[in-house]
Amino acid sequence: TFSDYSRNALRMAALMKLQNILVYTHDSIGLGEDGPTHQPVEHTASLRLMPNMSVWRPCDTVETAVAWKQAIENETGPTSLVLTRQGLPHQERTTDQIADIARGAYVLKDGGGTPDILLIATGSEVELANSAADALAADGIKARVVSMPCTDVFDAQDADYRESVLPAAVSARVAIEAGVTDGWWRYVGTHGRVIGLDRFGESAPAMHYLKQVCIIASQGEGFAELLFGITLAHDGDHLLVGAPGRDENRGAVYAYRREILETLSKLPPSPLERAESLEQLRALHHGHSLHLVRSHS
Repeated sequence: TFSDYSRNALRMAALMKLQNILVYTHDSIGLGEDGPTHQPVEHTASLRLMPNMSVWRPCDTVETAVAWKQAIENETGPTSLVLTRQGLPHQERTTDQIADIARGAYVLKDGGGTPDILLIATGSEVELANSAADALAADGIKARVVSMPCTDVFDAQDADYRESVLPAAVSARVAIEAGVTDGWWRYVGTHGRVIGLDRFGESAPAMHYLKQVCIIASQGEGFAELLFGITLAHDGDHLLVGAPGRDENRGAVYAYRREILETLSKLPPSPLERAESLEQLRALHHGHSLHLVRSHS
């Protein structure tokens, strides 16, 4: 959020093509108790909107190293590195995948053959996309995870490379980033979905726990889809991504989400007691009547 204080300097650096390297931390609503004044819901998107500003949001140390190298080599404008203060896992990659990081986006995980669905993510949400891909694979759905640390660099790639990462034939797409959603619709299209936050965050530990529980529980059938109001279905030839089809189902999803938030907000401070509470939350999920919908013609 502190990029707001230097907005004029950022804009002038971009306008004057100055090689400034700007390092930002605290990149999402995962800050928890710091509250909405410190949670940059719209800031990464606003930096991406600035002409001649290159913006990198890496998911681990490898992507961060590549982002830093690209910033040093970018002599025609400023580069913003949007980093997290959360501990994130290292992502396994081949030599070719590491080379492709410098192209702005690349295939991090693939289910083999033509994917049924594309999961596009940045930063700390790449871990969530990987967990979702594993859960979908267990259900027979081939998911491709695309890490997109730098949208402007990816947009500058040739059409063949962009098509190899985001094949036009796959219309079932979900973009995941803990911020405003507007900038992602051009990548997912009208048949895709964007998981983000189009409102300010909250000053409560619940936001942090909600994020962690989503990552853990997304391995269970339908949990992530329920939490974010997403359904998956087949129309015979394609996998479709959309919101719940009926108003009453959507209302049930939102009521379930509120129930989870209320449970999380009451978690006790003791680690042992908190673990017991999370087990109760998982039991709540398993006892719920809503599940991921898959239909085959």
